[in-house]
Amino acid sequence: MVEIVFLILSPAQTPDAQVQILGLSSRAAQSRHLLQNLGASRTPEEAMKAICDWEAGNEAPRSKLRGILSGITPKPHPPSL
Repeated sequence: MVEIVFLILSPAQTPDAQVQILGLSSRAAQSRHLLQNLGASRTPEEAMKAICDWEAGNEAPRSKLRGILSGITPKPHPPSL
């Protein structure tokens, strides 16, 4: 039974970043404490707090994720017609 699904979106121009984010997601998914807290979350805010708490206890992944994300710059959207 699937209880939690992670959706990862990244620009096609940075495939290395996606591979690194997948690795970090894999490490997060191995944390029983994080998964229990996510499963108990009833609101998006509670889920975000569970992730932030996990990150706070795992400084290396968080700083690594920031490094990955800093290399991804969003492109501006074209104006709507």
